[in-house]
Amino acid sequence: MASANLTGLTDDFTGNSDVQSCDVQSGYCLDANKVQTALLLNAAELGILPAFRQIQPRFDVHVFECLASTNTQLWRMIAAGAGAGTVLIAQRQSCGRGQRGRVWQSEPGGLYLSLALEPDWSVTNGAQLTYLSAWGIATAMNNLGLPIQIKWPNDLFFEGKKLGGILTETKLAGATGTDGIPGDSPHIKQAVIGVGINWHNPVPETGITLMKILERVPEGTAHHTVDCLEGLAAVALKGILQGVFFYQQVGRQVFMKRYHDLLTPASKIASLKELTDRNACG
Repeated sequence: MASANLTGLTDDFTGNSDVQSCDVQSGYCLDANKVQTALLLNAAELGILPAFRQIQPRFDVHVFECLASTNTQLWRMIAAGAGAGTVLIAQRQSCGRGQRGRVWQSEPGGLYLSLALEPDWSVTNGAQLTYLSAWGIATAMNNLGLPIQIKWPNDLFFEGKKLGGILTETKLAGATGTDGIPGDSPHIKQAVIGVGINWHNPVPETGITLMKILERVPEGTAHHTVDCLEGLAAVALKGILQGVFFYQQVGRQVFMKRYHDLLTPASKIASLKELTDRNACG
């Protein structure tokens, strides 16, 4: 594939960080500086494939005690000038958003994170951003010894229970010029990747937390990488970029086969036609 930058990120790991945010209810203080420190861990400790271990992009990390939605707040910051690599993490969300407009409260103890990208990508590939993010995070966790699968198209699952989900939102440019005359073909100018992962928060019967998963798997790298929210945030951020760069390296058809390998059995059946159609167009 072409070597175009699909993220808009600069290769400069001197990102900014806001101070820590302490949630009184949970007693947990999430520290943006510790997120930056975790991002500097050896790539193997973050579940990153060898081919991408030299990628060190810039992140500007901001943490909040409570937001209505990290995606909504990040779009506001983008409108005010925030660029690619801006990261918002909330201790809680009062109006978190999911697929098909679902809204819920996100309790303390989970990871609620949004990342801004500037992919400059064809609008026809918009759905791929969700696939890339889910695959990249799931792959990182598998590399850490956590057998996470994907429920098509965007949920992270462990043994039939939901661990987390991803919501990708995009804004387009190029469809019409400033004078009303049609311009370039529409393309994705900006994207926000929202990630929610159950770490140690209350979950329904159909869900599971990462702490519970760690109790079930053999002691390994994951136990000291994701035993704090900052480490989990680093795995998620680097995982998203791992997905983007892997797609860029191998192309759609190869990527979708690898994505399909991580799907739950039910998802493989349900998504077979969808994936076949997309591969045929690749």
